[in-house]
Amino acid sequence: MLKSIIFDVDGVLLETNAVAVECKLEVLKEYGLDLKDYEPVFSGISLKFLVEQINKDFNKNIDVDEFIDKRESMYEKRIGESIKVFDGVREFLSEVKSQGFSIGLGTSATRRRFNVNIKASKLDFEFDTIVTADDVENHKPAPDVYLKAASNLGVLPENCIVIEDNPLGVEAAKKAGMKCIGITNSFSRDKLGDADFIVERIGESAEFIKTIIAESL
Repeated sequence: MLKSIIFDVDGVLLETNAVAVECKLEVLKEYGLDLKDYEPVFSGISLKFLVEQINKDFNKNIDVDEFIDKRESMYEKRIGESIKVFDGVREFLSEVKSQGFSIGLGTSATRRRFNVNIKASKLDFEFDTIVTADDVENHKPAPDVYLKAASNLGVLPENCIVIEDNPLGVEAAKKAGMKCIGITNSFSRDKLGDADFIVERIGESAEFIKTIIAESL
C-alpha cells in the first residue's frame, strides 16, 4: 500500500536548472574547460560525480571540494529572484499531506545548495525527511538517496512513489524498488521512458497524479 511520496527537488518542485548549469560552465572555464557540449554537465549528476568524470575524460586533477565551493558560491550570488516554485506545487504538497501520506525529499544537491534554494524560494513546507547528496555515499543513478529517505520515513521501498524530472533520478527510483512518476519539466517524454507514469508539470497534472495514487492504495 502506498504510504509515502518522495520528491526530487530541482526540476520537480523548484525551477533552478538554468542557473545551476550556467554556474557549472563558468567555473569549469576557470580550469580551462569549455564544456557547453559536454552531456554530463546537463545530466543532473551530483557535482562530486561530475568532477570525477571530468577528471577522467579530460585528464584533469580538479579538486572536488574546491570545485563545489566555487560553484555553490557563484550559485548563491545568482539564484536570487531567478528561482521559482513550479505552479501547483504548494497545493499538491498540502493535498497529499492532508491525505495522510508522509512526504520526503531526495536530491542530488548538496545540503548547502538545498538550504539556499529553500530560503530563496520560500517553500516553507514541513517535509518528513530530507536527504541530500551529503547524506549518502553513492549518488543518483544509485538508489541510495531514495532508500535512505524510505528508511528515514519508516516505510518499505515498495510503499513509496518517487516524482522525478531526470532520467538518472528515474533510474535511481526504479533501482530502489519504487514506483516512479516522471515529469517533463526538464527532459522530454522519451528520455523518461523508464518511469511507470509520465505526466506534465505538477500544476497541470495534479488530478492525474492523485488518480494514480488512489489506484495504488
